[in-house]
Amino acid sequence: MQEDPHVQRFMSYLSFFTFFMLILVTGNNLLQMFMGWEGVGLCSYLLINFWFHRLQANKAALKAMIVNRIGDFGLALGLFLTFTTFKTIDYDLLQISSTYFSQHYLTYIGSFSFETISLISLLLFVGAVGKSAQIGLHTWLPDAMEGPTPVSALIHAATMVTAGVFLICRTFYLFEYSPNIGILITILGSLTAFIAGTIGLVQNDLKRVIAYSTCSQLGYMVFACGVSHYDIAFYHLTNHAFFKAALFMGAGSVIHALQDEQDMRKFGGLKNFLYFTFIVILIGSLSLIGFPFLTGFFSKDAILEAGSSFLTLESSFGFSLGILGAFITAFYSVRSLARTFLQKPLGFKNYFEKSHESGFWMNAPLIILSIAGFCAGYLFNELIIGFASNYWQTSIGGRLYDNNTFLELENLDNLIKLLPLIFTFLGAFSSFLIYNTLNTYFTTLFLKIKLNKTFRILYTFLNKKWFFDKIYNEWINQNILNFGYKQTYQKVDRGIIEFLGPEGLYRLLYNITTRMTRLPFTFLFHYLLIISLSFLIIFSISYILLNNYSLIFVEPIAINIIALGAFILFSIN
Repeated sequence: MQEDPHVQRFMSYLSFFTFFMLILVTGNNLLQMFMGWEGVGLCSYLLINFWFHRLQANKAALKAMIVNRIGDFGLALGLFLTFTTFKTIDYDLLQISSTYFSQHYLTYIGSFSFETISLISLLLFVGAVGKSAQIGLHTWLPDAMEGPTPVSALIHAATMVTAGVFLICRTFYLFEYSPNIGILITILGSLTAFIAGTIGLVQNDLKRVIAYSTCSQLGYMVFACGVSHYDIAFYHLTNHAFFKAALFMGAGSVIHALQDEQDMRKFGGLKNFLYFTFIVILIGSLSLIGFPFLTGFFSKDAILEAGSSFLTLESSFGFSLGILGAFITAFYSVRSLARTFLQKPLGFKNYFEKSHESGFWMNAPLIILSIAGFCAGYLFNELIIGFASNYWQTSIGGRLYDNNTFLELENLDNLIKLLPLIFTFLGAFSSFLIYNTLNTYFTTLFLKIKLNKTFRILYTFLNKKWFFDKIYNEWINQNILNFGYKQTYQKVDRGIIEFLGPEGLYRLLYNITTRMTRLPFTFLFHYLLIISLSFLIIFSISYILLNNYSLIFVEPIAINIIALGAFILFSIN
């Protein structure tokens, strides 16, 4: 972006985003948080659409804005209901009074009632689903990669997309009194981790692979919140920011070196040209998959162990999907690494002739982020989630503030503790064999498999992103548009309203005057009679209404009007 003519606008948008993000994080009440929430959404729209001359950037920005409006609407309703119930939106006061309102119910028609705190938690979670791209409202995040790569690294990996997780952690006391909502959070988070990972398996755009990995990791964070381990969720949020930003910036370095090419099918062999970038992406990928003693290892494995220790049906379901997600994450991470750097070159010759490492000022952030992605998890482990740590004090708790799950985590069976690591190594090893060591053999094998009808259906299903976009566009959006045009527009706006409004009045007066011209009134005194009668009728009705007369006076007045009209007609004749 060094030669971009709008770099000043870019920096102003980033500064604007930072301002709103600070408001969101530092606000001590839900209203300030909501102001920052809406502000970062606006800045995200502006930054995704930074290259406004590109049609896909326009579409992606509008999609992000519209999808997030669903979550924002839920959050706004939750904020209003919170104030109506608690008479405050201050975090500290809400935490203190949440116990008192834990048995408060909203009663509707008849005997139907709903727990107020559960309803508030549900509405707040709807906001978190939209902002943190959970399954159902996740479709905007991959398309947001149309923006500049630094935007993807800052906003769509480290800060804005984690605002939903931050909201859940910040209002944990409400969710602790809503066990049914906790079940929903657990299931939805684990499904997001699994489904987003399966979509990332077949993506060929380098940035979109990383985007779906972001969506998957956000699912892990939400899953941790669902099993009441908000501190581990926040720990993974912090760790994820480092290695995911390193991955995005490393991908930007690759794209910059290859003249804005993002298709991995045109990469290969870049290890010899971009060795420094290869090291950065290698560290980020290993940390993402949870390689032992790197940053992601400490928090990701802690989430899965926490899920296995909760001993409920939904946590067991989430743990199973989390284990499969660990295998999938390792597979597509090594796949993208091998297709970009280790396979033989597959792109145009001039791509590789002109490829080069970026300058110092572009590499400096990569160095910082890769170092943090390498060791930040180890450095902050005991501080944030250590057994004896008092870092959070009363800011984040779990299981109604009587949290003994750390003791349960320490006494888990060793096989359960090793399962995430085993599946991670299986995924990484199988991907490395397929896309590097035995690439020639598996390429031929894949060509044969692709001829199989079942495999084609599965591949198409994953490549079409589980048909979420198709369902939204053709089943929901199109039906809403058809209903809006054929029902509300044609039958209501241009139908009933026009018939009872100006169009109907025009046709009524036109028909009356047309028919009156056909009456046998051909002399001036006929018109004088009609005018006189009309004037008297209007005057009489107005007089009755203004003076609030009873209807018994209407009949004499009408008789007098008729008599007067007859007298005038007789006199004229």
